[in-house]
Amino acid sequence: FRTRMHWLTMTKAGIALGCAAALGLLVGAVVTSQTLYAATAASLREFAVLQALGIPRWRMAAMVLAQAFWVGLSGIAVAAPVVYGLREGADTLGAKVLLPAWLVSGAAAVTMTMALLSGLAALRSALKKPARVWAHSPMLCARFRRSFAIRWSRQRRSPNTSRS
Repeated sequence: FRTRMHWLTMTKAGIALGCAAALGLLVGAVVTSQTLYAATAASLREFAVLQALGIPRWRMAAMVLAQAFWVGLSGIAVAAPVVYGLREGADTLGAKVLLPAWLVSGAAAVTMTMALLSGLAALRSALKKPARVWAHSPMLCARFRRSFAIRWSRQRRSPNTSRS
């Protein structure tokens, strides 16, 4: 253990490997975040309609986080065969690559955490913008908007209405 830690923290190769891993995580987080942001931005009109129909914000948040979960899971499903294929390729070239279960499950946990945190970042856009999109959308019928706006304002003023 001491030899590995010395190699990782005191040699240039170990430090370069750590920096490369950190850079890979950063790039993965940014790409995932931008993908989820684009997906939620494309659905702002739908979120606005759901909000106008009285769907609670936590349900919309759950939809975005479920989408983030599936993005992370699909990333793991695509990456796993590639990693094991690269391991077999390295093995045929004479380099033994060890992939213990704790390492693979740790990488999967980091990937899912990164995807869900990216989903939370994308969630801010989904929950902030729908009301503005709803109010200024030229494609929605004015009468439809007006009837739901009246209903929505009554619900917000009524103390007995329980919205989760």
